[in-house]
Amino acid sequence: STFAMIGSVVLVSFLQGAFAADLLTFGASGNNVSCCKAAKSLFCTSVDINVDALGEPDIDLPFGITVEFSNKIPGDQLSYHYVNDNTDVVFTFNTITNSLYGHISTLDGRSFVIENCGQNGHIFKEIDMSKLYENIDVIDEATNTDLSSRRHGRSTYCGAARNVPNLITTKEQRGIMSPEECNKLCAKDLNCSFWSWKPGSTAQSTVCKFFKEGLKDHVIKTGGPASC
Repeated sequence: STFAMIGSVVLVSFLQGAFAADLLTFGASGNNVSCCKAAKSLFCTSVDINVDALGEPDIDLPFGITVEFSNKIPGDQLSYHYVNDNTDVVFTFNTITNSLYGHISTLDGRSFVIENCGQNGHIFKEIDMSKLYENIDVIDEATNTDLSSRRHGRSTYCGAARNVPNLITTKEQRGIMSPEECNKLCAKDLNCSFWSWKPGSTAQSTVCKFFKEGLKDHVIKTGGPASC
């Protein structure tokens, strides 16, 4: 019957949640570890890692977050992508250092990270996004001018035939361990208008790239900047 089918769906959903693997358990040290001293965290605690949970169909995380396995990151078999309707998660495990990095972002703007804190083990923390970009001033080093509130001047025609907008890579940095840090570094760089971050199983395979707007050739199109 219809009621029996509905009951079966509810039961299956309940069982899937009930059998989700726990990736983290709160550690005995609590927030009394050096990596939890940063002022830009809303919450931070030491955690113990259950590596066997990586690759499981469902994983439970703190704050009632349960995510489902989606895929492995292309080119890195030790990076795992998990999702739910409101959350996107990437876990990357380093077999050499036996360490885990994780980044959890939610649709409502919350951001969590799992990091290796050396001898103190791992930590799980929520980043205070309201403080992340405090005291970032963009300065033109040549003129010592603050460009943080730069405005375009009077608009003139700046089109060029056979040109279309294009993003140009201006810098590539390795060892940047979170997208928030990549974004912060981009905000300080005059040659960075956009950024991208790729996780990796080692610091050297984690890549933060900076981009700026430019133009590239096109057969028939005309394009240009808003002002020149």
